[in-house]
Amino acid sequence: MKILQILTKNLSYIILFAVLTALMLVSLNEYNNNYDRIEEKINSIDTESVFICEITSFPARKDSDRTTFYAKLVTHKEKALKGAIIYFSVKGMPHFPQKGDIIELAGKLQTAAALGNEGAFDYKEYLKSQNCSGVCYTDGSNAKLISYENGFFRAIYKIRKQFITAADNTLSVQNASLLKAVLTGDRTGIDSECAEAFKKSGIYHIVAISGLHLNLFICIVFYAISKLKLKRIKKAIVSLIAAILTGGFVLIFTGMGISVIRAFIMMLIFSAASLIPRRADSKHALVMTAFLILIAMPYNMYSISFWLSCLSTMGVLISADAIKIMKQIKMLRPFAQSYIGSTFTVSAMTTLFTLPVTVTSFGYIPIYSWLANALVIPVMSCFLGFGACFAVITAIAPGILSQILGFVITALSEFIIWTAKTVSSLPYAIVDTYLIYFVIIIFALAVFLIYWYTYVKHGCRYAIIILCIFSVLSGMYALFAPPKDEICVTFADVGQGDCAIAEINGQSIMIDSGTHGDGEYTAEAIAATLRAKNIYALDMVAVSHFHSDHMNILPHLIESGKVKALAIPRYFDPTQSNAVKNKEALLYSCIKSNTKIYYLSAGSHIDLSGGAVIDVISPDKSMFCENNDMSVILKLSYGESDFLFCGDAEDSGIENIIGKDIGCDILKIPHHGGKSKNLKLLIDKCGAKAAVISCGLNNSYNHPDEKTLEALKNSQTNYYRTDKSGAVTVRADKKGNISIETMKKSK
Repeated sequence: MKILQILTKNLSYIILFAVLTALMLVSLNEYNNNYDRIEEKINSIDTESVFICEITSFPARKDSDRTTFYAKLVTHKEKALKGAIIYFSVKGMPHFPQKGDIIELAGKLQTAAALGNEGAFDYKEYLKSQNCSGVCYTDGSNAKLISYENGFFRAIYKIRKQFITAADNTLSVQNASLLKAVLTGDRTGIDSECAEAFKKSGIYHIVAISGLHLNLFICIVFYAISKLKLKRIKKAIVSLIAAILTGGFVLIFTGMGISVIRAFIMMLIFSAASLIPRRADSKHALVMTAFLILIAMPYNMYSISFWLSCLSTMGVLISADAIKIMKQIKMLRPFAQSYIGSTFTVSAMTTLFTLPVTVTSFGYIPIYSWLANALVIPVMSCFLGFGACFAVITAIAPGILSQILGFVITALSEFIIWTAKTVSSLPYAIVDTYLIYFVIIIFALAVFLIYWYTYVKHGCRYAIIILCIFSVLSGMYALFAPPKDEICVTFADVGQGDCAIAEINGQSIMIDSGTHGDGEYTAEAIAATLRAKNIYALDMVAVSHFHSDHMNILPHLIESGKVKALAIPRYFDPTQSNAVKNKEALLYSCIKSNTKIYYLSAGSHIDLSGGAVIDVISPDKSMFCENNDMSVILKLSYGESDFLFCGDAEDSGIENIIGKDIGCDILKIPHHGGKSKNLKLLIDKCGAKAAVISCGLNNSYNHPDEKTLEALKNSQTNYYRTDKSGAVTVRADKKGNISIETMKKSK
């Protein structure tokens, strides 16, 4: 009966929620269907074409010769693509375009690569969250400007450009980059060290356009209007108009960031409520705003920025209620009334509400974010205010006043950066999050809440019974849960490089970890993969040889404490300076992190958990040749299942092992599938059920070689390529039963 009364009382809210949910689902379904149609059409285009597009984002300059931007296709030979948003990376563009310009380009459209590794950054989903259907990497030497944005928008873009130029000319690179990021959303100038410090200290949000910017300017406008001697209704109308104009300017100036859009819509709801008149509830306004955004722009369902903006705002609103409740409790009143107490509460609630996103998307929790925010947030209001004045003055009358403001901004910027670096350097500044631990914490929290509710409602006796039931169930699961009697080997997608992760009964081994491309980016992808697999630290990493594409990721992993032991080749060619340099980098990382070092050569035998073993087949001390051929070749065995890893062995390296025991079920093709006269002999001798080729998409070496693929086909060996299939995961039991899955599903 009580439930019925509650439902009746809130019937209007329930109906509104149901209607908004239905509209959101319809809008999302329509967006996904349209996205799939555009993607299918792009995949069907094999040749380059000429098209005209309108730039929809502020262009950025990358690596001095590439201009990147999002643009809407205005004309294309495929009419179905008209209106599609494409991400462009244009090399050698003769002029730097502006948002709103219409240009002519030639190039081949393609869809973004699907997720290659478990837990890694999903670039395809990121583009989808930007309403972007494809990418185009092209040469812009023949690009033509058809027309440019004119009128009101162009004037704002000009002010923005003048501000950026003045910031670059007046401030240091570091301080100018921070000011541009905070006021315009352009984060391209922030160096990796500062960005990492902002992330680890939990204040990375300050370099993203947020509702704080809009709220600051709106509060100034509302304060000025409140001093006018007008009647309530007229004052409300003036406030609404002023808010729309101010908010519109900020939206255009900052590039329509989703956080600013969210703040703008909430501001309109509050302004409209003052006209009725009716008191606007902040939480209801936030929920209504979220629904309206998802209905109008359904691609934000995939946007991390959208969810962080909404959840962090809800955390702030809930913290205000929490502070009010604490003030009513005598023991907590001094804490709630203090600046530190209120700041800690706001930071804690914001962290709690955004925890699901940070855990699943970023893989860590900044422990001292409350401290960094307590120091930085008050300064940010001044930084924004002086930055806005700097933008206005440089647009109207640049001179001595802009120089004075530059000194003030420099001081504030240096304090913010110092705070970020200091807090991020504290012990345990961040804690990596692993899904299994997150599940355990949620389970423990659920047990505690059930126990506490039972204790309050029914007393200690029933609470103890509940606790005993959970304890017995947990114990039974721990005792009788069937262990995974298998080996799981994942050949990661690291581009033009090699990396394999083996998991055997709680023990984890990595064989090689390097790439020919962006090592830092790929290192983060591998670290994310380890988190997704709940691998806190690798028991051992084996390196086949000292070439960058097999080991340049390792220093990052070793120094972050994710490697317990490193096994490296005993024999290699020291006349190659790059090999010596790479070996020294590994040894230095091990010394810094106190990581154990072992040496591998023919005959080395390593016993692993659950009966798994590693046997090193080559090289021995009698060999001396180029480092590719001196790659450590090893066999990983588990029951009747065998994996053969061949590093970058070529003619001599393969010839050296042909007469040895190299029979296997899974063969890691040597040297990324490159050409070798002995490769066919190796494939036939191994008799593998399947082979894996680790190589990069469209790599400059043309790996894998056609003759390699032909040899695999002639031997009727199934093969998988990481450039096409993404990560390849092989599961095998002791009886030799094998199953293979790929990250990128073939259509």
